[in-house]
Amino acid sequence: SGKQTLKIFDGNDAVKRNQFRLISVPRIAKNEEVVEAALRTYYINDDQQEYELQTFTQQALLSDDVINRNDAAEDSNLGSVFRESVPEAWIIRAKPKDEEVIRIYPAWLKVGMAYVSLRVNKDSTTQTVIKEVLPLLGRQTECLQNFKLVEVLMGSKQVQRMILDNQELILNRLKDIRKTSIRQMNQTRFYIVENNKSIVRVNLFVGGLPPQLSPEEYTNILKHELAIKTNVVSVSHVYQAQGAVVLEISCFSEAERIYMLVKDTTVNDKPLNAMVIPEVMASKIPQNCCPLLVFVNPKSGGLKGRDLLYSFRKLLNPHQVFELTNGGPLPGFHMFSKVPSFRVLVCGGDGTVGWVLGALEEIRHKLVCSEPSVAILPLGTGNDLGRVLRWGAGYSGEDPYSILVSVDEADDVLMDRWTILLDAEEPAEGAENGVAEPEPPKIVQMNNYCGLGIDAELSLDFHHAREEEPGKFNSR
Repeated sequence: SGKQTLKIFDGNDAVKRNQFRLISVPRIAKNEEVVEAALRTYYINDDQQEYELQTFTQQALLSDDVINRNDAAEDSNLGSVFRESVPEAWIIRAKPKDEEVIRIYPAWLKVGMAYVSLRVNKDSTTQTVIKEVLPLLGRQTECLQNFKLVEVLMGSKQVQRMILDNQELILNRLKDIRKTSIRQMNQTRFYIVENNKSIVRVNLFVGGLPPQLSPEEYTNILKHELAIKTNVVSVSHVYQAQGAVVLEISCFSEAERIYMLVKDTTVNDKPLNAMVIPEVMASKIPQNCCPLLVFVNPKSGGLKGRDLLYSFRKLLNPHQVFELTNGGPLPGFHMFSKVPSFRVLVCGGDGTVGWVLGALEEIRHKLVCSEPSVAILPLGTGNDLGRVLRWGAGYSGEDPYSILVSVDEADDVLMDRWTILLDAEEPAEGAENGVAEPEPPKIVQMNNYCGLGIDAELSLDFHHAREEEPGKFNSR
């Protein structure tokens, strides 16, 4: 065969989990072509000259030395990556550097400056980085001890923080992260943070509760199921229609206990879900600023939804990018409820867009910005709504940054959206005690973007066929 399939591992973490991706390359491929294919399969857009492949062996996990496939001769990178004996598994490794440029993000709002760039070498420590960064941010007169450097990993499920020790060598830290995972390095930021002694206040969103209960009833359920301490925990917001509450907790240990306990708790055979919601300081947002709230369905579009989740959390503040399989749209809308003006980007199929619009319709009366503009990044199969609104037939691997630019430049258009009230049927005669229990009216939302008559009939037939044999309907 003219091609060979290789297993590619992204660092030590992927090896330990036995998680790899396959690439298929020609047997006569050059070294740099194989490295480029390996980076592409993990959606790593860095310069391929900065990386090389290491033969997968158990010793490779313990050794700091990278087996360079280009070591046969100085110009051997022009030849094939394959020799007589070709290992089937490789690990992506970053080439060692004596110095590099890193980005430092201020943890406070600084309009017009998202980050500053700083060159670090083998002698650079956390303390020296803070000392060099403060003048670049206009705070050179302030004491170094009032600041700390925080490493933030923006994963798909959660955002992890770690305060770096003042004497930690930055270049060694970067090397350790890349050895664990190249993608993890691309999802990591460094923030300079003030050492403020702030009041502890954790906002914890809890969903999956029975709907249409009073605040007192929700409090009683939480007392019974989670044994909450009412002296440090209070219900600050109630979303009765959705069966969700937001708890305000003034103790970190209590917040952690409740968060972990919720994961193993069910109410009426329905599992609860929890999410920590950051507080948006709406009063400090500039008047001409219109932040973007992003919802991503990772189950849409194969692996593309999850990869977009990583990308958007890297490009934006990770807290403004929500994974819809973790609590749905409500936590995001609650977080933005006091923002005077914002926009929404929904990444998913038509069903995902309808889900988000339905949630928006239900709680819009609780939003300061009750009618935010909604953009669509189509990730589904049909993507009829995306086509009608001219967002295209579907995502095909475009640069996520260009998508954000398109959202920023898009024009607002009106959409034919209906709220339909379905009256209950007349009570049946002969009910117990002569009194029939009336059925409550039903309210549904509808997006009218397709057609009527034969068009609607064909769409319905297509839908039924796709439900019967979904494997035959994976194209656009």
